[in-house]
Amino acid sequence: MGEFQTAAREMRLDKAASDRLVQLHAKAVQGMQDRHSQQTAAWESETKAHFGDSLPETVQNLRSRIGTDDDGREFMRLMSWSGLGNNAAVLRVLDRLARSY
Repeated sequence: MGEFQTAAREMRLDKAASDRLVQLHAKAVQGMQDRHSQQTAAWESETKAHFGDSLPETVQNLRSRIGTDDDGREFMRLMSWSGLGNNAAVLRVLDRLARSY
């Protein structure tokens, strides 16, 4: 908050005005998080519909190909963090690469 407080002082904002800006920022961040959650949930539904009963086997095969070394763990962390691990197109491409490897 130090940088914000400095800027608020420079703009001569009173406490009520600076508090309002912080609230608006928090609302915007929450909105982005909500939209991201909705998108990853939609991706998950599409992925389940596309892969059907073969999804668990596909995921298991991909995880075995990705591995458990540092790069594999970081890749899996990023896939989870971004939600891309729920995206059908991403899984199809990874599956295609794993099958050709």
